[in-house]
Amino acid sequence: MSEKKRYSADELLEALNVKAIRALRRAGFGLPRLREMAKGEDGDDRVHAIVAEFTTDDPQRMVRTTWPPDRLPRPADSTPLIRRVVRRWTLVLLFDLAAGALCWPMTLSGSRATTLAVVLVLLMVHGVFVVRGMPDAPGRRTAVALAWAGLPVLLLGVVYGGPRAYLYVWGRQATATAYSQTWTHAGGAASSPTCYVRLPDGQVRELLTDDHTCADLGGSDARPVLVVYDPSEGVLPVSGTKAGLGLGRDMGFAAAGLLLVVLAAGTAVVRAGRAARG
Repeated sequence: MSEKKRYSADELLEALNVKAIRALRRAGFGLPRLREMAKGEDGDDRVHAIVAEFTTDDPQRMVRTTWPPDRLPRPADSTPLIRRVVRRWTLVLLFDLAAGALCWPMTLSGSRATTLAVVLVLLMVHGVFVVRGMPDAPGRRTAVALAWAGLPVLLLGVVYGGPRAYLYVWGRQATATAYSQTWTHAGGAASSPTCYVRLPDGQVRELLTDDHTCADLGGSDARPVLVVYDPSEGVLPVSGTKAGLGLGRDMGFAAAGLLLVVLAAGTAVVRAGRAARG
């Protein structure tokens, strides 16, 4: 039977998880001191003995990154802690940016059910990825909480602000005729009214607006309303003017969500770097 690989002192110190680092620090053996000891005669043996004495687990187990520690055992990872943290949080940032980019065209298509389903899937994947994939490092809980809050806020801004941003850039402002409203019934209760408008180019489209515009119309009434519409028919028109689209509010949500994720990654990297320096 082959013997288990014995880590050198440098490999062991680079791969220790935060639980081991804290235990050694409490015993008066910070990482800088242990690295100096490793350079002396019989340094490897002395460092291994200290790690075995002042940590609750054997050295082979202390280098495993697991979450939860008693449920998901993983092979030993000798990659330095700071590198693992940077790598994982970079992936989180890329995932969140890709999620926002994916939701952007879906909101423009007007398929609300599909967009909602995709958003829910993205949030679930993000939650599992952030929790299960993050190394056990200082600041992990704070960073995970910030990231969990960040992506929903980011996607909320993209979903609500995507069509308005598109119309602000490529849309046209005009006066259209709001000529009808419909009421659909489910279980005997009337749903929110739906307005339709005839645009200057002859298109008849559903109007994306609040209920006030529709509520002011009678079943057979028709009246002019200001709208911002897409000549290519890709995005539903909205009532009002370009200046009143509320783009700043929606994009502010998206920016705030992205800022929370960046702050989460920064918190994790900074605190892991401090721990690595001892």
